[in-house]
Amino acid sequence: MAEWLTIFNDDGINIGIKERDQVHLDGDWHETFHCWLFETDHQRINLYFQKRSHTKKDFPSLYDITCAGHIDQDEKVIEAGLRELQEELGVILKEKDIIYDADFKETIQLDSFFDREICHLFFMNLTECKLNLLNIGDEVESIAKVDINLFEQLIKKERMDIPMLELTKEGFIQKKVTKSSFCPHDHEYFNHIIQVCKKLS
Repeated sequence: MAEWLTIFNDDGINIGIKERDQVHLDGDWHETFHCWLFETDHQRINLYFQKRSHTKKDFPSLYDITCAGHIDQDEKVIEAGLRELQEELGVILKEKDIIYDADFKETIQLDSFFDREICHLFFMNLTECKLNLLNIGDEVESIAKVDINLFEQLIKKERMDIPMLELTKEGFIQKKVTKSSFCPHDHEYFNHIIQVCKKLS
């Protein structure tokens, strides 16, 4: 079944609806929900990522936002967000459980893929609310976490690789990852996420 999204012009004005695949071909601005999970372990901040399923059309098997999804044309932001959290991470939450930060415009353009998102950014501190992150949906292969300072060094190209702890249904896996292991969000986006997590910790 086709997924219809509300599209916007460069000034953020609603200009109608369009089918999702066509939106990504034409580069129309559209809304998405992004929720980043993090935790504070003593003086260390861990940032959580989901590993996208190998069957995903876009960016299969890459590490991405802990939970994210498109906002359908007839949905409210928070309604879509809570739905995505349940579908992807298997957790049932309320609006008060997640912290809204800001709207962030991001563009990713690769060959025939032209994605321009108005990202509604939310955060959740797992130090205050423990969740079973292995009750994940079909679109997610696993959940992983990295030290936020090491991740910052990676995106600044100060390190070639960093250690990651991946949580799978079989248990914990320690591995090394490079920048190419992650979805190609721009430096400004990742830097914003890092600074917000540090502020909220």
